[in-house]
Amino acid sequence: MNKDQRKSFDVIINAINGNQGGFFFVYGYGGTGNTFLYNTLSAALRSKGKIVLNVASSGIASLLLPNGRTVQLRFKIPLDLNEDSVCCIKQGTSLSKLVCRAKLIIWNEAPMLNKMCYEALDRCLRDIVRQILPVIPMGSRQDIIQAAINSSYLWQHCNILRLTINMRLTVRATYTSLIDVSHFASWLLDIGDGIARDSTDGESIVVMPDEIIIQDFDQLVDFVYRKLLVNINNTSFFKVHSILVPTLEVVNDVNYYNATCGCRCENLFKLRYFVS
Repeated sequence: MNKDQRKSFDVIINAINGNQGGFFFVYGYGGTGNTFLYNTLSAALRSKGKIVLNVASSGIASLLLPNGRTVQLRFKIPLDLNEDSVCCIKQGTSLSKLVCRAKLIIWNEAPMLNKMCYEALDRCLRDIVRQILPVIPMGSRQDIIQAAINSSYLWQHCNILRLTINMRLTVRATYTSLIDVSHFASWLLDIGDGIARDSTDGESIVVMPDEIIIQDFDQLVDFVYRKLLVNINNTSFFKVHSILVPTLEVVNDVNYYNATCGCRCENLFKLRYFVS
């Protein structure tokens, strides 16, 4: 390598080894060794077991790089772009895992494409918070991301303080219960990361573990309304006990069970007390 190539090589490698990240543009006209530099970077990192994604703005340019792909194929960049576009990479897919593990993305012939292509990829690579996202009626994934708090111009001024210790695992409990809570906590994180699903086609289908599913109304009522008959005239009891269900049909089923089977007494509260 000549001195310019070596300087560029060292800057990029040092940023990767130091986990600093970075956005670099290699400016050089034909014959200055751009492709040689890209191939050298790929070989150096891959020889150490690191993942490099080589892409290009055209099919011909992608052939100059080892395992090169067009950016549209690799990153699923939409054909119809606007200032809010994001790549169509689904969470939990093999492609999303590959992109997350990549240490370097080399984009050959970058100036050929509209700037919105790079901005779409940038949005896709940004962190999505593990929280309930805003509801956008009939909105796409792109609409939801743009409405999220971390898409606001205020977010760059936010000092993020992270909590990583699960306090439920620190309370006094049996070894078995700690294992159960630990598994449940890991499962919740998997849902937030988009990997707790039983589908490979991008659909967001989450399969509930059998151990957290209540199979019948007896279990449900006994679990939520312990000592129901003793507290049937105690309104405070019903203020802190409720059953949340997804549909009105299940609401009616649970209420009917409580009124006819679960609570055989003359004084019954109105059905709305049992389920909310």
